[in-house]
Amino acid sequence: MKKYAPLAIFVGLFLLGVIGCVAYVVIADALCPLEEHLPLEEHLRWRTKAFCEAKLADVALVLFAYELVVVTAYLVWATIRLWKAGEDQLIHAQDTARRQLRAYVSVEPEGISSYNPPDRVVARVRFHNTGSIFANDVSTSINCELSDDGERESFPEGNISGNNVIAPRATILRGADESVLKSDIDSARSAAKSAKKQLYLYVWGIARYHDGFEGGRWTRYCHRYNLSAVPEYTIPVENFRYHHRGNQIDDKD
Repeated sequence: MKKYAPLAIFVGLFLLGVIGCVAYVVIADALCPLEEHLPLEEHLRWRTKAFCEAKLADVALVLFAYELVVVTAYLVWATIRLWKAGEDQLIHAQDTARRQLRAYVSVEPEGISSYNPPDRVVARVRFHNTGSIFANDVSTSINCELSDDGERESFPEGNISGNNVIAPRATILRGADESVLKSDIDSARSAAKSAKKQLYLYVWGIARYHDGFEGGRWTRYCHRYNLSAVPEYTIPVENFRYHHRGNQIDDKD
């Protein structure tokens, strides 16, 4: 209904002008005969001047001028609306293009791999630019920790380092900042089994980057591996799970 309100106002003002002119004629027709018996000086009064000495052409001219003002005002309003709509459409098109083109950095798990020296393993992740332009100023953190808490909620960012560039559709592979001793896994497995719990290796962190248009972008990630479900120390990527907490992206869009 709101989009028809200006048109309704325009029509109302137009009809008001017509009604005003009709009322003018009716009042003049009613008043002028009553004024004819008055002396000449009485005919100089504004009412007589306004109603009795006006001609039909004058009334028509006033009506035309009034309606011209109304129509012009409506055209000005419509022009302003069209200009604003065009500007909004341009902004929307630019924003849509930016969203379609900008860099998006996702973080994909790469499993738990052997390490050197061989008495430990390391978690690896892959930072993937799924957008259409380069991701700049990419800095990342990779943390890992053994835990028997399957509902863990706290995942501090840790040490964020690097200043990389990731090409469109390309990835960079990184290992965790710290490796995990196999002896620590054995001890933690035994403790979790005694407590009738599961042992998990949490791998989490953040990627901060410039998306090609705007800085301050970030992606938080948290992957989880169940070390109680496998006897090995290394775990293929297929056995990972996204933890139900710690996975977020910025809300700039």
